[in-house]
Amino acid sequence: MANEINLSINFNVQNGAFRDAISFSGAVNQSAQGVQSGTVAVPTGGSNVPITLTTPGYCYVQNLDNTNFVSYGTTAVMFAKIKAGEAALFRLLPGGSLRFQADTATASVYYKIYAD
Repeated sequence: MANEINLSINFNVQNGAFRDAISFSGAVNQSAQGVQSGTVAVPTGGSNVPITLTTPGYCYVQNLDNTNFVSYGTTAVMFAKIKAGEAALFRLLPGGSLRFQADTATASVYYKIYAD
């Protein structure tokens, strides 16, 4: 089979006179079946998520906290953040790692990783 994953992204900004938009829609292949998900209580010292999938692919993360932002990245470097209530979607590298770190207090993060 092919095109097992359908992906749509719409991003619209309207801030006063400034307006911008990005839109993407497409289908991508998923060569293996599987999913790993869970909710992690993330402390300010950080928490690694052991990836059990042989071939990790798309990863969805959502900050379930109402107040604090959470940084995320690899065990080597934090490269992004999700503010309270926000979500993000990205693709993991094979053999990669996933780490979360809360800003000022423990925060809950939901994650879902699909096999690539």
